Amino acid sequence: MSESIQEKKNKIEKDEEDPKKRVVIPEFCGYSNDDGTDYIAEVILPGVEKDTIKLNAYGWHIYIECVKDEM
Repeated sequence: MSESIQEKKNKIEKDEEDPKKRVVIPEFCGYSNDDGTDYIAEVILPGVEKDTIKLNAYGWHIYIECVKDEM
């Protein structure tokens, strides 16, 4: 049986307390361009800085990773 929404919310809140573990719930939208020759993908990552995003595409797959420089 799947987790209830409240159980998932409690888990996310608990994970946010640990600075090493952060949960990001992305918003994703994909559509074709005006002439139908390409696809456009928009991803919103709340709370993620633009300069920490690493994006790779292989074939039909897109991989998004949030990285931070270690000091």
